[in-house]
Amino acid sequence: MPEPPRIPSSAQHYAQALMELAREARDHAPWRRRLERLVAILGEPALARALADPSSTVQDRQRLVGSVLAAIPAVDREARNLALLLVGAGREALLPAIQAAYLARVDRAEGRLRAVLTTAVALPAADLGRLQAALAQRLQRAVVFNHQVDPGLIGGMVLRVGDRIFDGSLASRLRRLRQRMVSEAPSG
Repeated sequence: MPEPPRIPSSAQHYAQALMELAREARDHAPWRRRLERLVAILGEPALARALADPSSTVQDRQRLVGSVLAAIPAVDREARNLALLLVGAGREALLPAIQAAYLARVDRAEGRLRAVLTTAVALPAADLGRLQAALAQRLQRAVVFNHQVDPGLIGGMVLRVGDRIFDGSLASRLRRLRQRMVSEAPSG
């Protein structure tokens, strides 16, 4: 199971600034929605290509983003300002990392953990609910559960909670057995 991507420190700084704005407003949700919208809008392939065009100036890119965002009623002034700031600094590509860092900060502030459960086959919703409830009870914290399917696991499951990994996959067990057989084989 791959490691989650590391979030650049510059994205962490933007996320911290947004967190401070959210604290002042006593509500994390508006910035969560703003970031979600901006990531979706600026990630649109045609707009992303236009922003990556080296022949356009910073002012051209800011005008383009400003006009696109102004045409979308769900995008408020604060979201537009953030987008224009990032485009002006040439850092619009950081937006998904800023979103991830912001969500991680909100989770910490609200006492929540994120867990990713990877299994070889899809599990029924009832089983996922029981696993989530058991994990929340064991960790004594609210848990946001994400379920992924990876047929390469063959069987079993891998659970990632924060930076901890609990690997109970059949593929991992077979790998350990193979290593043990090789290391314990008599030489000779």
